[in-house]
Amino acid sequence: MSDGGEPTATVAYVGHQPPMESGGGIRIERVGRGSVDEYAPYADCVLLEEPGGGLEALARLQERSVPTVLYDRTADPTIAAEATRYGVTEYVTDRALGAETLADRIADAAGITALDADGEREERALQQLTTAAGDATLSSSEKVRRILKAGRERLGVSFGFLSEVDDGTCTVVAADGDPDGVTPGTSAPLESTFCRQTVRTRGVRALRDIESDVWTDGMAPNYRSFGCYIGVEVHVGDRSYGTLWFADTEAREPFTQSERTFVRLLAEWLGHEVERDHRTVELQQAQERTENVLKRVGDGFFAVDDDWELTYINPRAEALLDGDADEWLGKSLWSVLPEELVTELRGQYERALSTGEATTFEVRPESLGLWLEMSVYPDDDGLTVYFKDISGRKRYEQSVGELLSAGEKLHASESAGGITDIAAEAATQIPGFDRSIVRVPDGDGLAIDAAEGCSNPDCGTVAIGEGVAGQAYERGALVDGDSSCLPGDESLAAPLGKHGVIVVGCGSATGETDRRLLSLLASNVESALERTDRERQLRRYKAIHETVEQMVFVVSEGTQIDLVTQPLADRFGYDREELVGSELTALADDETVELGFEAYERLRNGEEGPVVIETTLPAADGETVPVEIEYSLLSSNSEFDGLVGVVRDRTELAQTRAELEDERDRFQHLFNQLPDAVVDTEFVEGEPVVRDANAAFEETFGVDAEQLRGDPLDEHIVPPGHEEGTKQLNDDALSVDRHTAEVRRETADGQRTFLFRGVAYEVESTTRGFGIYTDITERLEQERRLRVLHRVLRHNLRNEMTAIVGYADMLRDELDGVEHRGYAEQIYRQANEVSKLGEQVKRIQQALDVERRRVPVDPERLVDDIAEWYRDEYPTASISVAADSTVPVVADELLKTAVDNLVENAVEHHPGEPTVDVELEAVGDEWFDITVRDDGPGIPEREQAVISGEREITQLDHSMGLGLWVARWIVDGIGGEFVFGDCEDGTEVTLRLQQATVETDVRAEPTADEPPT
Repeated sequence: MSDGGEPTATVAYVGHQPPMESGGGIRIERVGRGSVDEYAPYADCVLLEEPGGGLEALARLQERSVPTVLYDRTADPTIAAEATRYGVTEYVTDRALGAETLADRIADAAGITALDADGEREERALQQLTTAAGDATLSSSEKVRRILKAGRERLGVSFGFLSEVDDGTCTVVAADGDPDGVTPGTSAPLESTFCRQTVRTRGVRALRDIESDVWTDGMAPNYRSFGCYIGVEVHVGDRSYGTLWFADTEAREPFTQSERTFVRLLAEWLGHEVERDHRTVELQQAQERTENVLKRVGDGFFAVDDDWELTYINPRAEALLDGDADEWLGKSLWSVLPEELVTELRGQYERALSTGEATTFEVRPESLGLWLEMSVYPDDDGLTVYFKDISGRKRYEQSVGELLSAGEKLHASESAGGITDIAAEAATQIPGFDRSIVRVPDGDGLAIDAAEGCSNPDCGTVAIGEGVAGQAYERGALVDGDSSCLPGDESLAAPLGKHGVIVVGCGSATGETDRRLLSLLASNVESALERTDRERQLRRYKAIHETVEQMVFVVSEGTQIDLVTQPLADRFGYDREELVGSELTALADDETVELGFEAYERLRNGEEGPVVIETTLPAADGETVPVEIEYSLLSSNSEFDGLVGVVRDRTELAQTRAELEDERDRFQHLFNQLPDAVVDTEFVEGEPVVRDANAAFEETFGVDAEQLRGDPLDEHIVPPGHEEGTKQLNDDALSVDRHTAEVRRETADGQRTFLFRGVAYEVESTTRGFGIYTDITERLEQERRLRVLHRVLRHNLRNEMTAIVGYADMLRDELDGVEHRGYAEQIYRQANEVSKLGEQVKRIQQALDVERRRVPVDPERLVDDIAEWYRDEYPTASISVAADSTVPVVADELLKTAVDNLVENAVEHHPGEPTVDVELEAVGDEWFDITVRDDGPGIPEREQAVISGEREITQLDHSMGLGLWVARWIVDGIGGEFVFGDCEDGTEVTLRLQQATVETDVRAEPTADEPPT
C-alpha cells in the first residue's frame, strides 16, 4: 500500500493481457511466470490468468504466503481442482463473478479496500459548505470565499473566481487561491475574457486545454496564463449577475459530469447568497427610512445651544439617559452625561457643529446597558439630537446568521407553512430517509406542522428536551435514536434554529454523507424561514412609509390619480408628474378601471381586505404587462377618501414555471436511473394502471414501458395463485401512504421473490402510487441454506464428538502404558473442547440476537458464584474477587457466559498454577467495570487486534478460539464495551457495562452448585 495519498494495492499479473486496468485503489504490474515467485513478496496480491500460464505460476507460489487469485476464462473443472491443490486463495470465473467485479475479488483476497479519491474530495467540499452554511459569525464575503475554496479543492485546480458582468465589462468580485494578475477589482471587457462564452452558453462551459481549445487573440494579458477553465453563469433572482469560474495554470484531463454538476450547484448557491445579501441591505434601508419617518414618535431627543447648554429634553430621552429634565436644563451637556458617554459623543458633536453637516452614528455606553443610534443636526442656534434605543435590533442582527437558500422551491415559497411542507418532502428525497416530520415550537413543546410518508402524523406534541426531536431542538445539534412517531425506524433529528426541528426515519444505519445532506437541508430550511420573517418585516416597513420601493397608485373620488410611485412610472415608461392629476384611464384600460370600482364596493361593504385582482396594464411603448393589483381603502371614514392599489408584475411567473420544469426533469432523471424496478401507477376502481416504468422495471419483467402504459399492472406481473394477496396489497395502497411486503412476481427469468415498497400520493383527488421492487430471491435462499447448515452442523458435531469422548474415556481406562494413557487423555480433552463448539455457536446466536431482553443484574453475586465454582473444579488455582462497591448493571442471562469464558481461559490455558484476580469497580455514575486479570502466557497482540476490531480478519490474522469472541459479542449486545488491558505479564480484559438507572428486581443468578455455562 502507498504511504500517502490514495491507498493503492500492488497486484502482480501473470497472463496474456490484464483483464482490468489500474484504478480505484489497485495498481496492476505485469510479471513473467518464471519470475513471479521472486516478485510475489513485494505485492499485495497475485492475479493469475488461464489460458496464460496462470496455473504454472501458481505452482511456483506454493511456498509463498501472498494471496492469489486465479481468473479462469475457460471455467475448466480440472483447472479448478489443480488450483485448489496448489492452495489458491480465490478461484474466479466470469459466471461466478455475477454482480461483483474482478477488483472486488482481488480486494477481498488481499484484505484491502479501494478508495474513491473523487468521492473523498466531494465529501471534503460538502463538509466545508455545510460548515460555512451553519456559521452565523461569517460575513457574506467570507462565505463566498469559502465557497470558492471548496470548489477549487473539489475540482483540483488552483484558482476560483466570482465575476460580475455589467454593461459589457467583467469585474472580479471575489477570488480564492492567490491568483497572479486576476484579483478582486480586476476589470476587463467581457469579450477579452473566457467568461464571454460562459454567458452565451446555457450551462457549464469547460476548457481542458485553453491553448488548443480557444483562440487567444484579443484575450486580456492577465487571462493568458491559464491552462484550463470551467465556468457557469450566476443568476440572482431572474436576472444574470455574472459568472462563477475556476482555472489553473496547466491543462488537465476533461472535466467530469460530476464536476460540471458540482460547479452548477455552487453557482446556484452563490446566486442565493448574493440575493440574500441584497435583501438584507434592502431591509436595512427600509428600516432606516421608517425610523426617519417615525423619529419623533417614541424617540429621544434633546437640544443644546452653541455653549453646549441643554435647552430641551423629552421624556424618552430622560428615560434612556437616566436623567431628570428639571435638573439638567440650563446645564452643560458634558456635566450631566456619564463620563464614558461624554468621551464617545464630544468629538462627533463638535465636528457636526463646526462643519454644519448632519451626522448619524451608534454608541454603546456600558453604564446605560444600551445601544443608541444618534442623529445630530446642527443649526445656527446649536444642535438638535434625535436618538433611539436600537438594542433589540442589534441583538437581532447578531443572532441572525448569513444563511443560504434551501433551493428553488424553498426560495419561491412565501409562507412558513409552505416551507415546512417542502422541507418534509425534500427530506424524503435524501437516500436513506423515507419518512419525515417537521415540528415547530408550540408553547412549551414542539407540535407537528408537516409530515411526509408517515403512517401516524398526529402523534401529539413533544416537550422540549424529550425524545430525539426535543433534544435536537434543545441542543441545536443532530441527535439520533428512536421516535414514537416513526415506529420501527431509527430516527435522526436536525434542528431548524429557533423555528423547530426536522425528524427523519432512517430505516437503517446512515452514512456520514446522508447526515451532512440533512444538515445542509436543515440549514437551507432555516434560512428560508428566516427569509419569510425578513420579508414580512419589510412589507410592514413599506406600508408605514409610503412604499416608495413598490409600484403603488392612489385614486380619489372621480377616479383621479392622486399618487404614483416612481417604480410604477419607471416600469411602464410614464412621466410620474404627468400621471398625477390624470384620470385612472391614463394608466389602465376600461375593464381594469371597472374591476377597481368593484373592489372598492366590496371593501366598503365590509369585506376584509385587501382585494386582489389579476389583469394587464399597458406600457407607454405598447407592451401589455400581466399584473396583480392589491386594493385597500385609504381610510375607514364614511366618506370616500381614496383607494390604494399596489401593483405587482407577474412576468416572473414564467421563470417559476421554468424552474418547475427543471425540477420535473431532475425527478425524471432520478426515476430512470434507479437500479431497482420502479413503476408509476394510477388507481382505477381499486386496481393499479401503469402510467410509466423505468428501465430497470422493463429489464426485470421483460416488458416495454410504452406498450405497458394504460394496462392494469397486475395482468402482466402477478403469477397465478397470487391474486388474493395482490388485491390486499392494492387495498393497503389506497388506505396508507406507504406500505411494504414480500411478494412473488412473474419476471423475464421466471417467478422471483421481491421486497415491494409502495408509496401512494394524491393528485387532484386521484390516488397514484410508486411501486418499487427489489429482488431478494437469492438472499432468502441463502438464509434458508445457512439455517439448514447450522442445524446439521450442531447436531452432527454433538453426536460425533460425544462418541469420540466415550471411546477416549474407554481407552484411558483400558491402556496400561503411561504414555498411551496420556494420549487417550489428550484425545478426551480435545474432543470435549470440540464438543463445546456447538454450544458456543448457540451462545453466539443468542449474543447476536437484536431482541435480547435487558434487565438489572447484580454483578458481584454473579462473579462470586463463578469464582466459587472454579475454585471447586481447580483446587490449585488462586481465584480472588475484589469489589469496593457494587451497583446493578444492564445485562441479561448471557453476561454469566461472558465472565465465565474469561475465567475459563485464564485457568485452562495456564501452564502451571494460575492466579486469577477479578475486580469490580464503578466508573462514575454511568459505567461499571468487571476486570479479569491472570498471570498466564497472555494473548498475542495480533489476536487482540483482531478481536477488538482494530485489525481485519484474514487468512494470516484470525483468532484461534471462540471464547473471547463470545464474550465480546455478548457485551456489545447489551450496550457495553470489551477492552484489552495493557499489562506486561498475563492477560487483562475489562467488560465495561452500563449501570442500571431504573429500580427493578435484580434477576436471580445460578448458585455456586450449578456449573457455569
